[in-house]
Amino acid sequence: GFLGGLLGPRFSCELKCYPVSFAGREELETGNRVIMPPAFLERLQELGVPSPMIFEISDLEGLRRTHVGVLEFVAPEETCYMPYWVMRQLQAEEGDVLRLVLRQLPKATFARLRPASVALHRVYNPKELLECGLRNYVALTVGDSFAVESGGHKYGLEVVELRPADAGSIIDTDLEVEFATPKDAEVAASRATSRQGSPVASRAASRQSDEDDETSACDAGAGATGQKAKKVFGGAGRRIDGAVVMPRGEESDSEEFDELPWKKRIPGGVKWTSPPFGIDIARITGEAPIGHPTAASGGGASSS
Repeated sequence: GFLGGLLGPRFSCELKCYPVSFAGREELETGNRVIMPPAFLERLQELGVPSPMIFEISDLEGLRRTHVGVLEFVAPEETCYMPYWVMRQLQAEEGDVLRLVLRQLPKATFARLRPASVALHRVYNPKELLECGLRNYVALTVGDSFAVESGGHKYGLEVVELRPADAGSIIDTDLEVEFATPKDAEVAASRATSRQGSPVASRAASRQSDEDDETSACDAGAGATGQKAKKVFGGAGRRIDGAVVMPRGEESDSEEFDELPWKKRIPGGVKWTSPPFGIDIARITGEAPIGHPTAASGGGASSS
């Protein structure tokens, strides 16, 4: 416990705890204020406990704890109503007995909070969101995981660090807040890192590297011997009309120097005797048209 709890009035009790919804007070779900029996108010007044009253609430084994404030003393005897997130934080079920101990906490001066989602960073004014959202909270404890509400939306937060102690009052205090990396962003980054370092990914990368090395070795061997690389597919195909189509690079010389190659592209040939539009017969046959100087004449005009 804290030293302030030892110097101040001592008070503790054990109560059966239920969610505030059991008392019809769902509006108290956002916050950490509880409702206690009226008999405890008289006892606390006799001890001279100053307001606001802050209690450390924990399981009976003392393994899990957080801190709450008191809103009202109207609960039935031996009963305490609290926000459901507090019960979830303590891993308590409805009707479980929890221990409440009066504490005097120092005022918190610094808090590092981790958003549950990057959605909080899309808020136009996060400072205003925290000022409004933390209005119903009286204290923070390292490890707390709760939600603040703004504009009809709830944003999850986790308390990662507090100063000057691991629990502190946030009533009438100037609190400096810093945001840690959102939890969903950390999970996404962790999954990406694990995928990169997984055995499956390592074996795939190793296999691809081996294949690249084999390909490079084959190419180097073919270049050294001066031989052409072996073709995977060879032979000839046939067109719909039955004509043989040789693979590219294996055409015969007669096809390569055919004077009228376009006739082989149309079954039955063309119906005109002159070359198609845009085709120069001189460029196809390698001959100069009549009336034009030939290459042998050296560019000079013929004598009449």
